[in-house]
Amino acid sequence: MNYWRMQLHSSDSEHATRHTFRCLAAGYVGLDFHADVGDLMKVEREAITPSTQRHYHDFAWKMEDGDFVLVVVRNEPFALVRVAGEYNYTTTPSTLGVWFRHFRAIGRDSMAFWDDRRGRSQSADHAPMAGTLQIVNPGTLACDVIEDWCRELNAARRVPNSNGTNAP
Repeated sequence: MNYWRMQLHSSDSEHATRHTFRCLAAGYVGLDFHADVGDLMKVEREAITPSTQRHYHDFAWKMEDGDFVLVVVRNEPFALVRVAGEYNYTTTPSTLGVWFRHFRAIGRDSMAFWDDRRGRSQSADHAPMAGTLQIVNPGTLACDVIEDWCRELNAARRVPNSNGTNAP
């Protein structure tokens, strides 16, 4: 299992919270490119341009069902979600109610919002995030935030087991 950080808004950062909320309400996390590169399962990483977006390939190839994603809006934690599906690609994202062509389903039962969290660490509120997608490395502030949050949710019995049911 991996931990990730993602921003879910398009280049329209003025409405970042709105875009993020709509994506989560639709049940997806996702991303897109300035120009369509096609299905990431059929595209070589090195063929992706611009090169600053090559790490988006990890969304298709490294992110897995069961991974946790810390959703960030304007460098602040917004939600914690659990991936509940394989990578998907569509040419018509508007039919899903989202703006991105590359997406994964999330478990709605395991979605939690930062503002609902009690006793949150203020230092985590401003953990900087560059870009749209980052895998979270062990020992980092983001890893600590995710692990602490997961422990809190488990204690409250709000994080599903691997079989998809809530813990007893």
